[in-house]
Amino acid sequence: MRALPLVVLLAAAAGPLEAAPRIALGETRFAHGRTVTHLDVCDATRVVAAEMGPWVRSWRLPDGAPGRAFGPYADTDTMAVACAGDLTVIGRNERAELWRGDKIVASTKIKFGVAARIVGTKAYVLDKDALHELSEQGTRVAWKPTINGIHAVVRPDLVVSIGHTSLMWSTAAKTETVTFPEELVAIADLGNAIAVVSATGVVRVLDQPTVPAPAFSFDAQKLGTPRSIGGDARWVAVGTTHGKLVQARRGGPQLPPVEVIAPNISTSVMAVRVASDHWIIGGDDQRVRRLPLGATSYTRPKVDGHTQTVWSIALDEKWLASASSDATIRLRSLDGKLARTFAPKTERPILEIGFTPTILWALDDYANLFRWKRTGLTPMKQIDRIEHAAALGANRLAVWHKQALATLDLASGAITPVGIKLEITDPELTASGDIVVVQDELHDEKPLYVIDVKAASKIAEIHRIDEATVRRVAVSPDGSQIAIAEDEVLRVWSRKTAKSVEVGKHTAPIDALAWSADGRIAAGDWTGRVNVWKPGTPKPVVELTDHMGPIYALTWRGKSLVSGGSDFRVLVTDIPD
Repeated sequence: MRALPLVVLLAAAAGPLEAAPRIALGETRFAHGRTVTHLDVCDATRVVAAEMGPWVRSWRLPDGAPGRAFGPYADTDTMAVACAGDLTVIGRNERAELWRGDKIVASTKIKFGVAARIVGTKAYVLDKDALHELSEQGTRVAWKPTINGIHAVVRPDLVVSIGHTSLMWSTAAKTETVTFPEELVAIADLGNAIAVVSATGVVRVLDQPTVPAPAFSFDAQKLGTPRSIGGDARWVAVGTTHGKLVQARRGGPQLPPVEVIAPNISTSVMAVRVASDHWIIGGDDQRVRRLPLGATSYTRPKVDGHTQTVWSIALDEKWLASASSDATIRLRSLDGKLARTFAPKTERPILEIGFTPTILWALDDYANLFRWKRTGLTPMKQIDRIEHAAALGANRLAVWHKQALATLDLASGAITPVGIKLEITDPELTASGDIVVVQDELHDEKPLYVIDVKAASKIAEIHRIDEATVRRVAVSPDGSQIAIAEDEVLRVWSRKTAKSVEVGKHTAPIDALAWSADGRIAAGDWTGRVNVWKPGTPKPVVELTDHMGPIYALTWRGKSLVSGGSDFRVLVTDIPD
């Protein structure tokens, strides 16, 4: 772990300040923290990865340092991506774009992108009706192939798509259907041939519309159902749903399978490509990794930080604790030094974590509440059926238990109903002092209920503005104001006026909020940006851009802001006044 010096960049007079992380915890990875759905190798120095969600990103070889980011895209996930040199083509649900460097040089409307390819200075994107050609000279429909599925490879003069048990081999002149004896699941262009793999693990390589003998096969029940296939003139490899990579030389022996993704929560190898003498492998464990061609084992890098999404962070006068989908809690000193990593026996993702003066508590995604005494982190009795929890102060939590709002004494484990009936299906709780905000995440039409648990009374009902989705809520330290993230818009509701006002707006939905002691609001969004807002100012006073994925956890300690999210990292940044 390397402590970074605080850097404050003064922008223009009216512009926001920027601050660099003082502490950066977590691995530098060849991915940014979202499921990788598509890959392409541009040249010896660049890879492009399409990720589930709003981003397509390029990565530098061989170290995997992040390069250009394309997006965020507000509509559906990217369906096709290809690159060559400094050209990148991106096919989405309704539009295809050709980029040269950081500029869009051509775009055209499409109907659900299926596959893409760049040849020379021209890009080709296949949708369900046509093969579209894009170049800096313009766009056109190159020709209209017949396809029978959503998995395909494209060339300027050839489109091969797979259906359930058949290939559709289409040229501008004719279309031929090739029927196979097994179900097909993935297809890849090897340069001089096409490779397909079946659900049972049979791999065939063909250069014409016929059914050749299997090139090799493997036990899909044992190694996992094939999820992806890739290769070149020398090699073919299949990625499976059990995190395995099965390799074979073209015309040569099949090698033992390599486990490149450790079985945990996500395991599938989603994409496989060749870059020089390495496989480039993308997974739904939110990483891209490199593996030498023909390697018989994979050594996972040692990771100082979390290996999955960070959902919650807690701070006190001595410790920084973080909780993650990797089912671990990491306890660090305030300078970032790791003191202890531990995991509840349930091995479920930890969604909430917090400190009291005597207890550390955590809540997993199976409604199990765990407690540890601060002295020696001694485990206490587990409390079940706690659907959500939020700290009230001292040793109390607001909890949702047996479909009702209650308070929980962490020391004794006693649960006391608040006595207010709320019609809530999927609760989310936020608290400060004795004020609790209850939100129904499943039903956006329902208001936010503001509850005083000490008085057992409902203070207010806050309704959405313009049918927006309430994504996150935070109660100010004194309980007088409530920050509300309605999609990209940040609003503040005042208990005094019973009205909400818009504070600012992000370019993507906001999924994390935190109040500072001096009344500033940190808001983190899907793009990885954290803006610090001061109510009454038209622009954020500070902008942070060091995360590479959605932010889910924010908390303050004095002037230090701690953030975490889908890029698995925890950053500590000193925020200037």
